[in-house]
Amino acid sequence: MFGGIGVGVAAIYYILTLKNNQKTQELALKTQQQNLETRRIGLVDSIINRTYSEVFARDHLELLRFEWSDYEDFERKYGSESNVEAAAKRFRLWFTMNAVGGMLRKGLLEAEDCYDAGMQSFLFSGSSISPSLMRLEGGTG
Repeated sequence: MFGGIGVGVAAIYYILTLKNNQKTQELALKTQQQNLETRRIGLVDSIINRTYSEVFARDHLELLRFEWSDYEDFERKYGSESNVEAAAKRFRLWFTMNAVGGMLRKGLLEAEDCYDAGMQSFLFSGSSISPSLMRLEGGTG
């Protein structure tokens, strides 16, 4: 009789332990999700601080005003050998755009985060520069 009670108590203890472990895992998952959300918010905040700086805004507006007829004209006016300052501004903007794109691709950022952060102008920048980018990457444009 005591053996049956012992088995019953052991079974109840096992079930309670499993439920406790399940709750602990659920809490750990919830904490992990909250940590990821906090990191994502920090990442978006960091991008906003960078992209809303006066220097970044000035460089971006200048980049949007670049005008050229073909790749050679672009290189002559804004290339790294002929215009180091323009090239540095362009690289700074493109590296930021590439970083944001990489974060989107990896799921670290959502498209809504970028929209909420006011990064729609990146789309216009990319479309106005794409012929030169295509030429640099070996395409036609």
